[in-house]
Amino acid sequence: MKLWATRRVALLLFVASCCSTVCGEEPDAKIPAHADPELRRKEKVLLCNASQMFIDWNVTFRALHKRAMRANATVTAILENFGSYKSASAARSMAKQAVPGVYEVIGNTTAALETARDFMNGIERDFFNAFEGIKHKPEEHIFGHSNLNLQGEDKRVSEVLKMFEDVEKLFSVCKKNDAKSGTVEAMELKVMKAVDNASDLVNWEYERRQEWNETLRSVGSWLVSMKNHTAGKKTNIWSYSGTVRNITKKDCDTILRCPESNKCTNNVLESAYHNIFRHLHDVGSSNVSSSIEENGCNGTHREFVATVDAMAPKNIEREDAVKALCQKLKDGGIIEENCKTEKTSFDWIESRFRTTVPKMITYFNRSLKDLSDGEMKMKNATNTLIAVVRESVREASKHLAEVKVHFSSLNALETFKFATTNVTSLQNKHGIAEKKLNNSTELGERALAIIMTVNASCASCARNDVSVQEAYSSMRRTVEEAKGLNSETKSALEKVTNALSGLNLQNETTTKALQGGSQYLGHVVRDFNDIVNSTYAARKTVDDIGIHLPGEYVTSDMTADKAAEVIERLARSRLANGTEELSLHLQRCEKEVIGLKSLIAQVDSNCSGAQEIAAEVDRTVDEAEEQSKEIQQIAVQTVVSELKGRWDALCALLADLQVLTLELESLKGRDSKVVRTISELRGTVDTYAVAASKTEMKCEGIAAAVRKAVVFRPDAAHEAKMSLGAYGRCATSSESVRRESSKALVAAHSTEELHVKVHDLQKTTEEQRANRHKELGIL
Repeated sequence: MKLWATRRVALLLFVASCCSTVCGEEPDAKIPAHADPELRRKEKVLLCNASQMFIDWNVTFRALHKRAMRANATVTAILENFGSYKSASAARSMAKQAVPGVYEVIGNTTAALETARDFMNGIERDFFNAFEGIKHKPEEHIFGHSNLNLQGEDKRVSEVLKMFEDVEKLFSVCKKNDAKSGTVEAMELKVMKAVDNASDLVNWEYERRQEWNETLRSVGSWLVSMKNHTAGKKTNIWSYSGTVRNITKKDCDTILRCPESNKCTNNVLESAYHNIFRHLHDVGSSNVSSSIEENGCNGTHREFVATVDAMAPKNIEREDAVKALCQKLKDGGIIEENCKTEKTSFDWIESRFRTTVPKMITYFNRSLKDLSDGEMKMKNATNTLIAVVRESVREASKHLAEVKVHFSSLNALETFKFATTNVTSLQNKHGIAEKKLNNSTELGERALAIIMTVNASCASCARNDVSVQEAYSSMRRTVEEAKGLNSETKSALEKVTNALSGLNLQNETTTKALQGGSQYLGHVVRDFNDIVNSTYAARKTVDDIGIHLPGEYVTSDMTADKAAEVIERLARSRLANGTEELSLHLQRCEKEVIGLKSLIAQVDSNCSGAQEIAAEVDRTVDEAEEQSKEIQQIAVQTVVSELKGRWDALCALLADLQVLTLELESLKGRDSKVVRTISELRGTVDTYAVAASKTEMKCEGIAAAVRKAVVFRPDAAHEAKMSLGAYGRCATSSESVRRESSKALVAAHSTEELHVKVHDLQKTTEEQRANRHKELGIL
């Protein structure tokens, strides 16, 4: 049996009312053998109206179910989202109050749709069971719709099932003689519009009940028309008193008897099997009811269930299983028991209408009541939540504005500019201090070198070395202290520079964070206004976040669908956890502003520290300069004192030099005379010596001549004697000349020695003079 789900069929046509019309057959319809066309038409009236009821119920309860599901989704969204809104507890409480009613609607509409499905399945079973009672002798009965053996499925079904499966085709046949026609889609829109129109919901509810009750009132006439139709002596199928129990008993007898008697045709035996197969299928299906169970044949139903269970896990031949079932029913007399709710198919059709229509009206009334109550609570929850969201966004906007004011009051850029100027000034001072210290050190060292040089050449000055060294050491300590402080200044400036870099970066980060927070809040505001304004027919413009749109006024004309739309959009938007994300943005903004404030304080502190160190550097630099100047003054005084002493010494040396110069000049004059005297003496001596030598030679020549003459002239002996006497005197004179020359030479030699001594004295004097000049040069 087909599960009557709530499927939609495009271009599905339906008949608004077939009760007063004659539903025609399809032009090409193939009517089964022995079927009565008129009864078939009368049955079609019932089937068309039953189908219309089914469509009406499906469309109506699907619409209500859809509304309930949407309301459920809405309250679920309220409960599952917006958890970050601390003030949303009232909205969630209202949403919780709506849940039971919404669940009731879902339960009622689901039950109503299942009831509608069971209603149609039951109509099909009633037509099926009615024909099964006459299937062995259909020619002896009046019937309209028959049953069919499904090829390859070992199952019999009614023609009605085939008609219901092709609903579009059925309704196209039903509408032929009816001017009121339309599509299921159009009917759905009409129903949804009616459900949405709360002001006219009461009238629509009344109209629905009237239509269904009108159909119920007409059922009796349709059934009587079907039952009273006659054709000769044939028995009308709807007057036949067969029940499911009787039909099952007869089919089991056929199954057990025919193989032995060979009196049954194959068609009769097959139909009997297929009927039992159909009941087994229905018993084993969870989607449809079983006629055996429905008629209260409990013992028979238990055996059918046992057979289904036995067939499921085993490969048992279906026919064998049915035979065993029938044999058990027969042997145990189970099939003979009275079925508690046993009815004929005719009675079942009437009963279905009589019980189902009021039941559906009850479902309808309850669903509308619970839906109205649930949606009202849902709308109240939505109103409250919108007010909470609006207020939260306004608070966030106010908070962000306060953070911006705090940020502006910090005036980070001015701090940055001021600190940068201070850093530049301190850096210049640092460089100047470095130069001053180097200059003081250099001048102090030069002064010390001068002092030490002077002291080294001045034995009387050496006593000042200790005091000068102490002064220099004191200056060096001051310089080192100043350099250390200057290094601290440099480190402090580096800290300030780093802090300034961090300040600049933090300022940019804070600015971006505030811009991001503002941008996010702007999106939230636009989302909120778009969502809230969507509840109006015409959009409204607001200056701020709902300031001119109080929550009650915003949603006073909100329909349930609009409320659901608002919550759905809120749940999908940034506002679902708005305060959480807004808080994250605000916390980040606050954190960055606090960080900026801390950096500003750090920059100020570092600048103050650097300035204090720079001031101490200035003090120590000044002290070092003073100490350097003191050493320089000592050096100047030492040099001046030394110069004065050396000037006096120079003057004395100069006087000595002048005396030496005079003495030297005197010596030089006497030396020149001695040299000339010695030269003249040597010349005279040499002249005398030469003259003496010549005289002596002449004397010797004369003496030789005399001796020769004596030899040759003895008469000249006297003259020779005289000549020899003269020679003697000549020799004596020559000897005397030689002696005098020797004395003269000794005197000349003595004079030369004196000359050497004079020369040495002159040289010594010149050396002394040169030394005095050299001393003067040093001075």
